[in-house]
Amino acid sequence: MTTVLGQAHRVLRPGGVMVFTVPHPSLPFLRKTEPPFYFEPGDAGYFSGRNRQFEGRIWRRDGVDVPVRCVHKTFEDYFTALAATGFTHLPQVQELRALPEHIRLDPDFFTPLDDQPLHVAFRIER
Repeated sequence: MTTVLGQAHRVLRPGGVMVFTVPHPSLPFLRKTEPPFYFEPGDAGYFSGRNRQFEGRIWRRDGVDVPVRCVHKTFEDYFTALAATGFTHLPQVQELRALPEHIRLDPDFFTPLDDQPLHVAFRIER
């Protein structure tokens, strides 16, 4: 992660912006292993699971499930890596979730995700 963020810092011009999103760090520990998606942390905890790969599944709205995986990082890991690679401004952080309009669109699919953090979007300026 530090290598990738370092390369992004290197190629961004001053004032340039990078936006990236990752699974919310708490998601594997909050979601049960059931549709519409999950990551399985096994015996790992939030901090002890750092840098471990978590396998999971995500169901498309048509009902087909797809294997997914993430490498678990904490919020501290993201902020530390951004600082270590030369970013000096705090990023804007938005926790992404199912919104009421998603639930209205497809209640069966999105209701199980209501009021849960799903992803985190970072917007960082050089």
